[in-house]
Amino acid sequence: MARAVLRVIQAALLVAVGLLPALANWLVKANTTPWPGPAAAVFFEVQKGRSVRAVAAELGRRKIIRSPLALTLASKLYYSRQRPKAGEYEFTFPASARDVLFKTCRGRIFLRTLNIPEVLTA
Repeated sequence: MARAVLRVIQAALLVAVGLLPALANWLVKANTTPWPGPAAAVFFEVQKGRSVRAVAAELGRRKIIRSPLALTLASKLYYSRQRPKAGEYEFTFPASARDVLFKTCRGRIFLRTLNIPEVLTA
């Protein structure tokens, strides 16, 4: 009985040791490889209070990132205490998921310029 349990534990450890580097490799490649994305710049709005998972899913649907799962996992690893900041973001391509994550978690929003002409007085 004890021998069977020991074999199960050995097999589980062997699988874990084999899968962990593969998972880490996938996560790094998925988040650092530049994604060609659309030809033009894309504007994306994050509403206040949205979760990382919801933002990643929407980014994936709009083809701004390759893998919403990889972005969610990277967010949990690197920005575990932060949520995406609300605002409008501009993404130019090629861009990696790491760049997208950095912009949304740090609040690097797109600022629009507004020019107000001076009024002439008589």
